[in-house]
Amino acid sequence: MLAVAKTTRSEPKPRFKTPPGSELYFDHVIQRCRHLINVQIWAGMPSNRFEEWLGIFQSDEERYLAACVLDSLIYRSTNQVQGLMTQLLQRSLPEDSELLAHGGFAMDWQGLLHQHKDPKLRIVPVLRDDDPPSKSGPLITRLYKQLLQIDDNWMTWPWRMSERNLSGIRFFLMVDDFLGSGEQFIKFVKRSKMENLIEKRKIIYYPLIAHKTGIANIKRQYPHIFIIPAEVIDKSYDLFSSKSRLFLHGTNSLKAAKHFYEAFFKKRGAKISNQYLYGKGRLGLTLAFEFSIPNASLPLLWSNKGTLKPLFER
Repeated sequence: MLAVAKTTRSEPKPRFKTPPGSELYFDHVIQRCRHLINVQIWAGMPSNRFEEWLGIFQSDEERYLAACVLDSLIYRSTNQVQGLMTQLLQRSLPEDSELLAHGGFAMDWQGLLHQHKDPKLRIVPVLRDDDPPSKSGPLITRLYKQLLQIDDNWMTWPWRMSERNLSGIRFFLMVDDFLGSGEQFIKFVKRSKMENLIEKRKIIYYPLIAHKTGIANIKRQYPHIFIIPAEVIDKSYDLFSSKSRLFLHGTNSLKAAKHFYEAFFKKRGAKISNQYLYGKGRLGLTLAFEFSIPNASLPLLWSNKGTLKPLFER
């Protein structure tokens, strides 16, 4: 008697569903976003760009996904960035216990940088290989100069940090908008050959916003770098974490949400590399500044591939 081969059925793909009241939720979130744009809390966000981006979400499930993304969005306008910069120089740096223990100043660092006498500090931009000049460290450096009136003389480039005339500098302040996985900063350190300055505990890295993953990765490799951000975020900010708004109602599973998310790009003809599909480092963030958006944020916010419309320009 011949044996009959068993056929295995492929498991049905989990379905992403809208929870009860999703339309009311969508309307509430969209009205709030439009208000934030109109009153300039989301300064720099053109209303027509917002509406074009919103238009790519057509089905009820897609509209629910869009509402969850917007509800989770962390947006920092230039005015808010100015506040973060002031906080870093006037509060975060003077009050950091580790820095104080290694020669930090228990005073207003902004005042030091604003004076005509050499403060023995230098602001240095963090430069990335994949960012144009308009969206990298130099932009943040210019904001420090313009908004906080810091003297040009107290700024320098990474490749000049080891010059003899800078040997007496007490600290180099590495400025950045965002620290994600830490991979890019580690590459920047190696490329700039600043290990000697790190060993002497002269490097202070202070991004405006930092992810705990990146802080841990940098500290693991360079324990003598001082990392002092204005804001710290963690895995709970991942849109696909168990704490995300996608799963608050218990309607969807992580598997269903990811399958729907990936299918959305295919439906729009947008080919996103695995490196960026869930944001660089798979951090799954919905974070943007008025002047840029980190590549750790979901491409749903910045990609222009296929028929997608970017909410933020990279």
